[in-house]
Order: sequence, then C-alpha cells, then structure tokens
Amino acid sequence: MADHIRHKRLTARQVEALVKAWKTGWTEPSPSVATLPPSPTQDPDQVRLEQAVTDLLGTPVTLRCDPAGRGQLVIDFANLDIPDGVLERLGYLP
Repeated sequence: MADHIRHKRLTARQVEALVKAWKTGWTEPSPSVATLPPSPTQDPDQVRLEQAVTDLLGTPVTLRCDPAGRGQLVIDFANLDIPDGVLERLGYLP
C-alpha cells in the first residue's frame, strides 16, 4: 500500500480514505489486472488519457465515448472521502 501511496502521490485525506476503504474490505485491482493490454476495440489515445487522468487524480478514471465523440468522464471511488481528495488535487479548496 505504501508504494501505491507514494506512486500516486496521494494527499493525507486520500490516504485516510484508502485506509478506511481497505479496513471495510475494499481491495484495489491486482497489478496483473492493471497491466493487461487494452481491448482491441479501445482507442490507444483514450487508454493513455484515462491513465494520465487516473495518475493525476489518484483514483481510477474511465472515459465513455460514443461514435460522435460525445462522452463522459467517470471518476471511481470507494467512499465519499475520495472525491474530496480529487477536488483538492484539482485545486478546489472549500
């Protein structure tokens, strides 16, 4: 877990949320799953963008796009403390 925290450069609030989630039984995806190549139908640019935003926010992110180019950015979180950390990383300070 320490390597994950260091690699993702998590804030104290995100670390607290991660520990809380871990104590309640939530587990991160195994490294072997995280390193699987993208499916052949997924755009490599989209995969790179998802990974870059995931690294920036410190939590899994998915881009959903339709053929016209419209879509959604989905930020995954294990509990309600994670969005606070995401907003903090984006520069929002209440």
